[in-house]
This record gives sequence, structure tokens and C-alpha cells, in this order.
Amino acid sequence: LGPVLIFNQTHKDPVLREIYADVRFRQAMSLAMNRDEINELIFLGLSEPRQAVPVAGFTTPEDEIYMTKFDPERANALLDELGLERGSDGVRMRSDGKPLTVLWEYSTQFVFTPEFPTLIAGWWNDVGINALVKEVTSQVLREKGAANDVDIAIEWDETFEPVLISNISPMVVPFSDFTPLMGVPWRDWMNSDGASGEEPPAWAKRLAEIAEVWPTLLPGSDEYTKFARELVKIHLDNLIIIGTVGRIPKPNVISNRLGNVPNYEIANYGYGYAFALRADQWYFKN
Repeated sequence: LGPVLIFNQTHKDPVLREIYADVRFRQAMSLAMNRDEINELIFLGLSEPRQAVPVAGFTTPEDEIYMTKFDPERANALLDELGLERGSDGVRMRSDGKPLTVLWEYSTQFVFTPEFPTLIAGWWNDVGINALVKEVTSQVLREKGAANDVDIAIEWDETFEPVLISNISPMVVPFSDFTPLMGVPWRDWMNSDGASGEEPPAWAKRLAEIAEVWPTLLPGSDEYTKFARELVKIHLDNLIIIGTVGRIPKPNVISNRLGNVPNYEIANYGYGYAFALRADQWYFKN
């Protein structure tokens, strides 16, 4: 899976929080991106448009392309529906009369190249969002995420099914087990039984409930699939994490002298990039 975007629905700015928390805004931002151009210009045509759903047997082809079609007309309509009217310069206005500015602080560790956020910011500007991009270090980005100080988080694990079973955190608040990406006040509320932080929306609570049960179920069983499908549905209905492209090749170089190495299609750092290839059964040919 390629880079993803997570709008901060617990933003400290109450006006931005209201905007980012409206699913129509997130849908508009997804529809305003030209993923085919991202694929051609950045990934040499080797990837494909893809939403941020698990790479798993319980997802469908329809899940993978949900709201990935480039549709600026529909994006504009959704933003109009939100009441975000354009000013004289074409930039949409917040409810407090200020221009709607999105500051996208990014690290190249998570976006491959600065051209990635620059391209997307251009398309967002076309639909009236004053999108600004700024490169920072990964450490700064993580610190700001932990402090609930970002507009957009981008560091997210690839959710291959076997990895997800052992670590479901990328799919539940705060969407990482390393550094919070979004929902810090919600996490604090859930961890303190309501003593601190802010009460999360019902969908975030339900994700936490699923996370308690699903990893304990037998993979492939009816209950396992039922909970997994609900997990995917909640994510797509709320478009919590916006995907861009996926199935990006990650070559592994294997010596011709090395035998008993099977062909495989999964390259993910959760697998040590080389999947579970049983290195104990490799051998060198004479």
C-alpha cells in the first residue's frame, strides 16, 4: 500500500475539527485526488488506485476502490453541501470567515517523494482548499502527532491480514502502536474510562470493541469474517484513513545460486519484507 492520509478529527482548532470530522469533507478530499496521475508520475504506472483497507481475504475489489475515482465535480458538490463557500479568490471560507487552509506537514519517509503531497495539494487547491505542504523530519512529525498538533497524519502500517491479526492497532484509535496518528483525546478517554480526554464517536468505540474480540477468533470462521467485514465497513463508511495507490512493487534480489526460494507477491516490513519464506529450507547450489 502506498501513502495514506488521516485528517485529524480531534484538531485543537474547533473550526477545523468540525470540518475534518465531517465525512463529506474527507470524501471530497478523496475524490479530488487523481490517483491515475499519481500512479503514472510517481510510481511509473506500476501501482493502481487503492483505498486504505486491509490486504486480506475478507476485503472485496469494491472495497479497494471505494471513492478512489477522480471526480472533482462531486468533490466540489460535497464541499458546497458543507457550506464552505468560495471567496473572491476562489478559496473556500471557514464558518469564522477565515480562508480554509490545510497545512500538510510531511516526511519523505512516508510519501516517497515531495512531488506526492505537492500533486495532491494542487488538486485540492483546484476545489477551493488552500493546501500548504511543508517537509519536516519524521521525528518532528511523530512528536506533533503525539501532541495532537497535525492537520494530516501519514505514517501508517500496511495491513496485511496475518500481520493485522497480531497487531490490529493500525485500524483502531489512535491508528498506530508506535506514535498516535489521530484521536489522542479519544485514546485518553478510552484508556481512563472517561476520566480524561474526550469521548469518541460511536464508530471509534465500536472499533475498539472489535479489536478486543476479532484477534481471538479462528481465522476464516464465520465470526472472524463477520467482525472483519464490520471493521472494513466502519472504515469505509467514515473514510477514516484515505488511501491513494497500492500494490507498489518492492523488489527483493535473490541470488541464482540460492535454491528452494518460492515465488511470492507480498513484500511488507511486517514480514521482514520477504514474507514467511522458511529461510531454514534454503540452500546454495554447487
